[in-house]
Amino acid sequence: SASNDPSAMERASALLAEIEQKYEETGDEELRPNEFAYGASLNAYSKSEEADKALLALKLLKRMKELYRSGKNMAALPNIVHYNTVLNACATTSRHHREGGSVDTLDESMDIVRGLYSEITANESTVRPDDFTYGTVLKACANLLPTRGEGASFIASVFHKCCQDGQVTFQVCFLLKQAASYELLQELLPKEAFSPKTQRFDIERMPLSWRRNVVERRNRKR
Repeated sequence: SASNDPSAMERASALLAEIEQKYEETGDEELRPNEFAYGASLNAYSKSEEADKALLALKLLKRMKELYRSGKNMAALPNIVHYNTVLNACATTSRHHREGGSVDTLDESMDIVRGLYSEITANESTVRPDDFTYGTVLKACANLLPTRGEGASFIASVFHKCCQDGQVTFQVCFLLKQAASYELLQELLPKEAFSPKTQRFDIERMPLSWRRNVVERRNRKR
């Protein structure tokens, strides 16, 4: 849920900056900011209601990559959870700013989503997308694109890649339904797994290959 405390994000940023500074000054390995310290800050961004949270989250992700590349902090290499959290910061931007007509903010967030998705799915990527990645990208499409079905080719390519990776879950299908037009849904889902009349889908009737790599603890029946 979103944080109603506007200072939560600022406090998380200040705490991380303090830890980073102390580590830089002392070189004490016990003070080295690790994946959990960075994850906590990114999570604070994601839950914030600030308009620029997507940009701030992206900025921190880039800083993590630079710290790792430069050798200053080998514990700062972002993992897929970090990427998913930044994607979620983007996907939840519109919830608070669409009514205000902040089209630039929404477009900017969607651009970040597209860029991160390309990076994550590239052959040379250091991370592998999971079901949360695909679901959050589809959630971003549902929340950030002006009309349902806009960006149909991107939505279709994301779902096809999700199927190819064997990461289709109930939640991914639910978010696909939020993002895609009725016509696109019919095109993407098998006839036996999707009812045009009720617009309901049955995950168990989808190809097993689409679900083969879903981590078992997440593969709960809904």
